[in-house]
Amino acid sequence: MELKTAQATFENKESEKVTQAASKPKSESQEAVKELRKAFDEMDQFLNIMSQMSGKTEYAEIASKLNELIDGINTNVKSRSTRRENSKEESDEVTED
Repeated sequence: MELKTAQATFENKESEKVTQAASKPKSESQEAVKELRKAFDEMDQFLNIMSQMSGKTEYAEIASKLNELIDGINTNVKSRSTRRENSKEESDEVTED
C-alpha cells in the first residue's frame, strides 16, 4: 500500500514538474538555441576550412565528434519536445472528460 501511495505521489510531482517546465517562456530558450546553432555552424565551417587548408585529419575528426554531439543533443531535444506534447495532449484529454 505504501508503495502505491509513493508511486502516486511521484507521478503527481513529475506531472507538476512537466507542466511547470512547459509553461516557462519559450523565447529565452529559442533564442539560446539559435545562438548555439549559429556557433556550431561557424565552428563546423572553421574546422572544415582548417582541415582542407592544413591537410590534417585531426580537424575532420574533431568536426565528426562535434557532429555526433550535436546529433545527440538534437535527439534529446526532440524526445523532450515529444514528451511535452504528449503530456499536453493527455492533460487536455483529462480536462475534456
